[in-house]
Amino acid sequence: MNTDRTYKRTYVALKSIIGLACLTFAVYSFLQYIKLGTIVNTTSPITYRFVKAATHSGGRGSHYDATISFNDKEYEVNSTGAMNADLEKGKKPLLYYVEEDDKIISDWDVKLKFRLLLLAFFGFVIFTTAIFLSQKLESNMWGNTYI
Repeated sequence: MNTDRTYKRTYVALKSIIGLACLTFAVYSFLQYIKLGTIVNTTSPITYRFVKAATHSGGRGSHYDATISFNDKEYEVNSTGAMNADLEKGKKPLLYYVEEDDKIISDWDVKLKFRLLLLAFFGFVIFTTAIFLSQKLESNMWGNTYI
């Protein structure tokens, strides 16, 4: 019986750690989303030279990036398939320089941070709900509130 309680405590602790990790990642993603969104909305797009576009396949899908030259330095930029196709055709999407990180971003980076924020927040909600449900089920099954 004591081993059963230890297992349940470990299980709740594991769910708590995963839930806190999801919450931490959600807060970080939120701060990045605000930061990048502010840059996109308040700064002027940069003037750059397109170098090359690349598609990386593997796993669940494809990852796209582009290499651009800005202020005599080359940068890798996250992109989408449509953005790469436009770059190959000569149409340049709007890109922005993040001075404190010395990187170039597009509006896709802002959308990506928002998606990661939602994913992390839902992970937090799921694991937090799992903790409360398991405790509620435990107290109903055994007539106590011990874990």
